[in-house]
Amino acid sequence: MNTLYSMKVQKRDGSLEEVSFDKVLHRIQICAGQRPSHSIQFTPLEVNPTLIAQRALASIYDGVKTSELDELAAQLAISLVTTHPDYGTLASRIIVSNHQANTCPSFVTTMKTISSQINPKSGLAMTYLAESYMAAVDTFGSELDNALNQDRDYLLDYFGFKTLERQKYLLRGIDGKVLERPQHMWMRVAVGLWGAYKVVSDAERLALILETYELLSLKQFIHATPTMFNAGSPRAQLSSCYLIALSEDSIDGIYKTLADCAKISKYAGGIGLHIHNLRAKGSYINGNGGTSTGIVPMLKNFNATARYVDQGSKRNGSFAIYLEPWHADVEDFLKLKLNSGSEDERARDLFYALWIPDLFMERVEADKPWTLFCPSESPGLADVHGDAFKALYERYEAEGRGRRQVDARQLFDRIVLSQIETGTPYMLYKDAANAKSNQQNLGTIKSSNLCVAGETMVLTKAGDMPIATLEELDINVWNGYKWSKTRVHKTGEQQPVLKVTIKNLAVNTKTGTIITSHKNIDCTPYHKFILQGDEEILDARRVEAKDLKEGTELMSWIDPRGISHMMTVSHIENSGRLTDTYCFNEPEQHSGVFNGILTGNCTEIIEYSNSEETAVCNLASIALPAFVKGKTFDFDGLRKVVKVAVRNLNRVIDINFYPTPETERSNKRHRPIGLGIQGLADIFAMMRLPWETATAQTLHKRIFEHMYFAALEASAEIAAKEGPYSSFEGSPTSKGILQFDMWLDPTGTPVTPLTQTDGTLDWLALKERVKRGIRNSLLMAPMPTASTSQILGYNECFEPVTSNIYTRRTLSGEYIVLNKYLVRDLLKLGLWNEGLKNQIIARNGSIQSIEDIPQATKNLYKTAWEIKQRVLIDMAADRGAFICQSQSLNLFLDTPTKDKIVSMHFYGWKKGLKTGQYYLRTKAPVMAQKFTIDPELQKEAEKSEALRQQKEGEADEGCLNCSA
Repeated sequence: MNTLYSMKVQKRDGSLEEVSFDKVLHRIQICAGQRPSHSIQFTPLEVNPTLIAQRALASIYDGVKTSELDELAAQLAISLVTTHPDYGTLASRIIVSNHQANTCPSFVTTMKTISSQINPKSGLAMTYLAESYMAAVDTFGSELDNALNQDRDYLLDYFGFKTLERQKYLLRGIDGKVLERPQHMWMRVAVGLWGAYKVVSDAERLALILETYELLSLKQFIHATPTMFNAGSPRAQLSSCYLIALSEDSIDGIYKTLADCAKISKYAGGIGLHIHNLRAKGSYINGNGGTSTGIVPMLKNFNATARYVDQGSKRNGSFAIYLEPWHADVEDFLKLKLNSGSEDERARDLFYALWIPDLFMERVEADKPWTLFCPSESPGLADVHGDAFKALYERYEAEGRGRRQVDARQLFDRIVLSQIETGTPYMLYKDAANAKSNQQNLGTIKSSNLCVAGETMVLTKAGDMPIATLEELDINVWNGYKWSKTRVHKTGEQQPVLKVTIKNLAVNTKTGTIITSHKNIDCTPYHKFILQGDEEILDARRVEAKDLKEGTELMSWIDPRGISHMMTVSHIENSGRLTDTYCFNEPEQHSGVFNGILTGNCTEIIEYSNSEETAVCNLASIALPAFVKGKTFDFDGLRKVVKVAVRNLNRVIDINFYPTPETERSNKRHRPIGLGIQGLADIFAMMRLPWETATAQTLHKRIFEHMYFAALEASAEIAAKEGPYSSFEGSPTSKGILQFDMWLDPTGTPVTPLTQTDGTLDWLALKERVKRGIRNSLLMAPMPTASTSQILGYNECFEPVTSNIYTRRTLSGEYIVLNKYLVRDLLKLGLWNEGLKNQIIARNGSIQSIEDIPQATKNLYKTAWEIKQRVLIDMAADRGAFICQSQSLNLFLDTPTKDKIVSMHFYGWKKGLKTGQYYLRTKAPVMAQKFTIDPELQKEAEKSEALRQQKEGEADEGCLNCSA
């Protein structure tokens, strides 16, 4: 058997030398800041390098590589992190130092090495990096290398670095060896975004690259995972998620959608697919006379595709399936992820979401029946929202079109039981999402289009012509004053329409002849009529068809022959039919003559069918801890970084590789981006603000106000140079209506930002500015940040910590990790020791029933299970007023019951949330014994915890049954 002193270690150059305890110890001491180094001087840590050196050398074998020895030392250090948080810092220093010793420091050389690799089997060059990217590397080579700050690799903690290394964020050679350093990765993202931006000078281009590198490398913000994976590659798919409509309810449509999902997943995109319009089980199929098998067999195919086509070979495919609860297959849908049941009826690798209209929640609350429909027998329900949905749904009920009626509460109970077992379905509220969307001018959002039925006669220069015959033709229409050129579009299929009857008094001013007649127009409920007043046509007040009253006077106008028309509303009724709809955007007065009636028209039209556009999300998150300065928060710095992130995400849209034509069409037309956050729990700990305090909640709200303000400001600045996004006209923002204007406070009035009340931000000036145009239809979308938070070492998005102790799993093993902020506080209080650590472990990460810990510390370190869920929902509503998309809100129930969950859902719905719940997080009924501790200590902990929960339950009796 070899002794330590006869063992050899293989150095990085391949040579062998005898193992030296002193050399191993010295290296660990350098990383601990306890011995000087010529390359870097670390701050001293409270760790024992001798202990780690001894344990490392006790575990080695003859011929061990120095890099393996470093790996082992880092693993030993991280295993001691429960002793003192400094061991975590030591582990990261060792592992980063090892990686730097194994890799080339030069960014340029590393990129050239990666781009010049040859496939040993085919002898062909591997195209890892794009030619345009490498051209920028060549152009700015020396400047890029000089800008690198290699010491910033040490800003990553051990698990952050391991995430980059193990999950293939860092580029590898063809042999699988990691070649990139973290600094190279940050620079690759920056060059990938701005390297080929040639509309500015080289100096400006370089400045944009270095600005992005600087902020990324300092951990002030981070792009989403697909951007990190793919920046610089020949097919740089940089966007995060794609929202797809089922192409059409047919074999061709289903398999086209399936192929699109596969293409998107191949390039690391997540997918949201809505299937509201897929016919239900048992429906008649015209093509072959058979009957449909419903949604389940189809979703089995999507499940298989999600498993087979992973995201760029780096992580599993992610498909979320959306369904409205009126669909006749909804009960089968709710079973798809359950753990028990027939495998033929399960598709557990998909994620499921309900797109819930208010009417369903109202029926549940009132304990009324709920009718289920097949979309092929009762079309159009997915295409309307709010009052229009209610009218169409109740009409179908009255006509007896429903498949069957169920008890609304019983269906809601099934939803809740699925959430208890699987955490899903997600809960999203259709009407709130539509009513508060800056894209509501695009449609159900389709229902807000100002459109008419296909047989409607349009007054053109060639005479009155049916609008359906003019689809996609350029024509001249009469706008009330003159002929004006426009193009007709088809805006919808099978839309519900109203019949409006108008009394017309036509006066020939030359002859004095007066003719009275009645004219009819079939139009969508949102088609706007121009009211009589002193204003010109363009400025006159307009009213939607659904809000017209009998006797209302409409705008008088003169036709091309000089005949004056004075019009009054005679009658409005539901036409009782669904029809394809058409409209145009007359650019000067936004008006036209339909069936002899001057009305408004669409201010913006998309190609109607959702199947023609696939919505795309382009994401980045702001790392809030970077802006904590002692006990204050740097809002100026936050706004600066937000503006850089907005510019970068616009660049993502411009240079992205699009897996399908529908994705490119949508992304470049509407240019949505989504900014989120990470590390809210970190800043509350750093600034010593318990979650349930008004101070914490005010800071949280101000952060989102500043972010939304800066995002709008940056988007307006870009629009001033490059123009607004193409579907801007008619959006709420184009009228100076911002997200918080569409939210109501407890008094029923629109929300007023705190920063407007105290004059910190000039919202009124910004509203005037954005009326001239912004570059992006959507700006804010706080996402989960699961992977990127691990990289930067912060808690996920806006969530509280779920435990003050948890396990982290890597390929090398499983490690216990404690809340670093808590441990440092306990060290300062002189309370931290092995016994206290075991008490926290025995309580599964809770400190609330440990008597020795001060109450102020307990309040500061409550876990997500211990914070009132009402507080989390209230905070979601507070920030929701400044989020133009939505948010991934998780809720946490230690011991879930049906009543608690139902109460939480209704509380969130009534607060006006767009997303009521992303995941419902629950604990197992009995926590597994994960760590080795004294059984008596475990029993004592369970007893004290039970007493604490009993006291809290007594104190909180009146709080809405939602853990509040």
